[in-house]
Amino acid sequence: MDIIRQFKKMNIWDFQDLMQEKCLDKGDSAVYFMYLDELKLRRIESVSEGGDHKLRSLAHELLASFKREYEKNKDFCSENELKDFSHIVQNEI
Repeated sequence: MDIIRQFKKMNIWDFQDLMQEKCLDKGDSAVYFMYLDELKLRRIESVSEGGDHKLRSLAHELLASFKREYEKNKDFCSENELKDFSHIVQNEI
């Protein structure tokens, strides 16, 4: 199975800006999961402790925004998706 990564060549700062522009407090749940997947893959590839910290920080920022969006609009995602998203951020990044 091939994984298509549309953000792979983007540096972390440009990725962060794009994530904030397209996703935080205004995306749909699929967009949030797409950015979370990219953070997971970047975490796997990371070789520095500082890089790991930055990726975890971005993941927690994404989680906070995901929860805010869910509180504003219960149709944003299912309860299971919220739990899955939280689990991934807490345990896999």
